[in-house]
Amino acid sequence: MAVPYNDGIVSFDDRLRDALDRALAGARADLERDLSALAREIIDATDLAADTRALDEAVSLADVLRALLNQAGRRAERAGMFLVTEGRVRPWPLRGAGADVLQAAEGGHGTFPIVVGGRVVAILSADPLRPESAAALDSLARYAGRLLESMTLHKALGLVPLHRGQAADSNGGGVRRRRPAVTRAIGVLPVALAVVLCAGDNTHAQRAGEAGQPATVSTTNHPPVPARPSLYWLVPDAALAPRSTRRSAQSPTVQFARGVRLIQEEDFAAALPLLRAADLAATPLSDYGRYYTGVALLGLEQFEAAEAALDAIGDKRTDGHLQEAARLRLAEAALGRGDAREAAGVLNALIDQPLTAPEEVLLRLGSTYEAAGDPARALRAYHRVYYEFPLSAQAAAAEEAIERLQTPALVPPDRVRLELDRAERLFDARRWAQARPAYAGLASTATGEARELAALRLAACDYRLGRHRASLDGLRPYLKSPSRAAEARFWSLSATRGLGDHAGYVPLVRELVADYPESTWAEEALNDLASFYIRLEDEEAADQVLREIMRRFPWGRYTDRAAWKVGWRAYRQGQYKDAAHTFELAAATFPRADYRPAWLYWAARSRDRLDERAGAATLYRVVAADYLNSYYGRLASAILSERKAAPVEPVVRTDPGAGPGPLVPTDAVIRALVTLELYDAALDEVEYARKLWGDSAALQATSAWIRHRRGLQPGAVDRFADVRGAVTLMRRAYPQFMAAGGERLPADIQRVIFPLDYWPLIRKYSDAHRLDPFLMTALIAQESTFTADVRSSANAVGLMQLIPATGRRYAGKLGIRFSTRALTQPDTNIRLGMRYFRDLMDRFGVAHYALASYNAGEHRVARWIEERPGLAQDEFIDDIPFAETQSYVKRILGTAADYRRLYGGANLTTAAATR
Repeated sequence: MAVPYNDGIVSFDDRLRDALDRALAGARADLERDLSALAREIIDATDLAADTRALDEAVSLADVLRALLNQAGRRAERAGMFLVTEGRVRPWPLRGAGADVLQAAEGGHGTFPIVVGGRVVAILSADPLRPESAAALDSLARYAGRLLESMTLHKALGLVPLHRGQAADSNGGGVRRRRPAVTRAIGVLPVALAVVLCAGDNTHAQRAGEAGQPATVSTTNHPPVPARPSLYWLVPDAALAPRSTRRSAQSPTVQFARGVRLIQEEDFAAALPLLRAADLAATPLSDYGRYYTGVALLGLEQFEAAEAALDAIGDKRTDGHLQEAARLRLAEAALGRGDAREAAGVLNALIDQPLTAPEEVLLRLGSTYEAAGDPARALRAYHRVYYEFPLSAQAAAAEEAIERLQTPALVPPDRVRLELDRAERLFDARRWAQARPAYAGLASTATGEARELAALRLAACDYRLGRHRASLDGLRPYLKSPSRAAEARFWSLSATRGLGDHAGYVPLVRELVADYPESTWAEEALNDLASFYIRLEDEEAADQVLREIMRRFPWGRYTDRAAWKVGWRAYRQGQYKDAAHTFELAAATFPRADYRPAWLYWAARSRDRLDERAGAATLYRVVAADYLNSYYGRLASAILSERKAAPVEPVVRTDPGAGPGPLVPTDAVIRALVTLELYDAALDEVEYARKLWGDSAALQATSAWIRHRRGLQPGAVDRFADVRGAVTLMRRAYPQFMAAGGERLPADIQRVIFPLDYWPLIRKYSDAHRLDPFLMTALIAQESTFTADVRSSANAVGLMQLIPATGRRYAGKLGIRFSTRALTQPDTNIRLGMRYFRDLMDRFGVAHYALASYNAGEHRVARWIEERPGLAQDEFIDDIPFAETQSYVKRILGTAADYRRLYGGANLTTAAATR
């Protein structure tokens, strides 16, 4: 029977499914024994259990390794992951691993093997922070191996190649054994995980596609959502209620919140009497009363009294961010008394604890040691900020301090390694301008492999910064390097292309691919070559290269993009069988890809064109089930409805077993802070909980709600970042909103994903210009996330992102006095923008043309229509040459329906909709 599980749907029989359940139960039983043993080694079992929950939430084989690597990063100075295939060790993901980490993995120093089916298939390499951290990492690696064994049971039946020791039953119903194999957590199947991850061979799904058989796809098995709204997050019902129904203004907690706001306004004397901890004794906020009392006393420069209040927190076992915040304030008080050494001692003890902002604590520690006249210790703290957190805002201040204090005697003994690590972090973050001088310094001071790597990456930075000739010259010495020739040749051929030498560029790509056929640099080169041909509008050449990417790198970084372009070209050329096979195979191979809804929808349309109505109907139902509340889901649902098909069943399930206990130790504190709208403090607690006890959907959703509400407050510091960041976080927390049944998620969850503001203005000018107000709402959400003063890099301004020239033209038409500043006024911006959109509708007649022209320009859209006469709406949208414009049009058309569903009728009484 068909049973949904993780990455896709494969055929199970009950015997194998029972074996899988037993395997997972066995893995968890082993974990419990591990936890008991580790508890005796002074490891926080709750903390480790949170890590294992993060592994449990993984939905694919790669996700398990990624989760393991992320969790290891919390217990290690550095961590890397490596795959073991055919006796070779190579970094995973296959980019960005330093040579020193690779050597550590090969040498077995600080390494933790992941064993599946009795074989080492991957290695976690890490430098544990403490001895007990090593024991925890070892346990996590063993647990990851057990989960992978369990996962690969269902994978081996349909989506990945079988180990040499097994073969699929000819009837597809189970597995017959050729020879016994050593297993650990289960005895049903030995596996070859390395083949799964590295894709050295084609998958079962790929062989099926090549043989002309449709790949198996079905609905996604989403994690269940909570049965009760209160379990979705740590937002209490009181915080969702209208202000008029909340507590009396004289209640101790409301008085406390007023005191906190007075502190923010620096009115410390007025705040102090409102913060009494004794009044808060019956609430979760008594320690916060002590903390803010200490803060107010600091503001009044009563340092001894502040210390007494803050020490009362330190004397207790207080969970959460408050311990960190109180220690920072204690250090501030000590400095206020002129005792820099005591302040440094407080901060020094703090840096060994889990911190939400270690770079800030280290920077303060450095400045405190500097004030205490201890430049050596100050430099050590500044060095940590500069080298370990080069992307932080504090890094610049640390660099200035290092320049001020550094002497030859205080240079770190491992400076070259530190400088290389810093440069690599900047490079990986695409900070080319900052990475370049870091590598330039190393190119003259480092030796051996470090010097070679620095010189090569210096040239790579030159390429990225448009200095193509300098890049080409710098790479010449390394084109035949024993260890880095592939990378050097990749950047060299890229610089050749950048210089306009197209005749020389293509042969260089071909030579690189021939010499290093399995290298990720070959994959990068082929992807760039395909893009090169696309820009030249050479569709045939691009198609050949994209098919080569699919063949050589079936699980590669760019294979999903290649599959979309290959399949779409086949569809447009009438090669519907090829299109269907390409899309179905991609959907089975990459079940979490962003392209999946498009693949499945156009696979169904291809089957329709082939007059395979039953196969098309099955695919439409998968699209509607997995993506009902989205652009493609609604297209598929409309087709099914037109054909009188039965509606799809909801695929979003609830978890009735979730208990009422606290989600994290600081649950009550977070809920209390949220209720009082103390959003900064609440967010600090949530981020601390995510870091210390492990991330979860509930914590992500809480963070999203706080950011959403903070962003919509009058005078918000960074409205755009808060509101748009909240959308992203909530979508990540509950991706089920998109699937059939997702529309039943609590409305307050959905309002974060689909925020709304300025509704009266939107309605007013939509009616005035005969426009759909919900389409206009979706457009504003996409353009500015309801941020009136936002300005883009293209100099587009305001809610509807008008460029000044367009604003001036339409201001003249409407008789409005124009200035660029006027575009930041909501009324003016919406009035001008909607008049402009009305003209686009009058010119093009339909919304999808008007939206495309609003994004890409009227002349382009007119040309596209001329080049594609008579094309159906769905085909025209996906044939738009600009990927950005494609996504723009689909997103707005899709979310317009969400806004209509969510905010139609009585729902428009919500606070965010009635500004």
